[in-house]
Amino acid sequence: MLSTRRYSLVGLTLLASIVAVNARTRSLNHDQITMPSDSEIIQLVEDCATGEGNPATLEKLRAMPRGKVYVALKRIRNGLRPDDALRVKVAFVSCLLGFEYSSNVQIVSSSLIKNPRYKNFYADDAASLISGLLAAKKDYSLFKVLFASIDWADGALAEELSATLTTQAQQETARFLSSLRPEPQRRRRKIYRLFHLGSMPSKDLEALRQHLSSVPKNSRLWATAREMLKAIA
Repeated sequence: MLSTRRYSLVGLTLLASIVAVNARTRSLNHDQITMPSDSEIIQLVEDCATGEGNPATLEKLRAMPRGKVYVALKRIRNGLRPDDALRVKVAFVSCLLGFEYSSNVQIVSSSLIKNPRYKNFYADDAASLISGLLAAKKDYSLFKVLFASIDWADGALAEELSATLTTQAQQETARFLSSLRPEPQRRRRKIYRLFHLGSMPSKDLEALRQHLSSVPKNSRLWATAREMLKAIA
């Protein structure tokens, strides 16, 4: 019995060693993956910096050694001019990959301003990336950034805001109302007008009205829900 138990222990030890070696081998093989050049990484960033990010491109980046991707993105951004729009796109992709989210989301959100600070990168471009992070990362603090831009939004930006906010109001009604509630009444009224600007299907609009109608009277969101319900009627 003792001999059998000793052999069992030897077998378990040998198995653990094999598993550890295999894990180290996989790790080494992953680290030995040849990284693309910086120009190729930049092209991947450009391909990915739209909406919620290009899933196929994101998968390519995620398949690379994480540490090397982080270093490459940081090196690329540090080598850019202050007004290069690629800075925002690198920050956006870094957010999607989970690299220094707090600082990178600040770069993306601060790009949504009336007078562009980046060359050939306009307010609707910024709003598109912010909307993408809102949807992909469920970062509801970004509602406030989008709401603030309604004060001066027109044209392409207004259309981008309309598409995003009508979708979010339907899919995340409670969170939308919670973010909308502390906004000034003047701003809220401008936001409601976006629901008439967009091409929200009637069935979706009716579904949103039902969501708003279902907010109970004892909820702190009830007054905002009723206000919005009247505005989009």
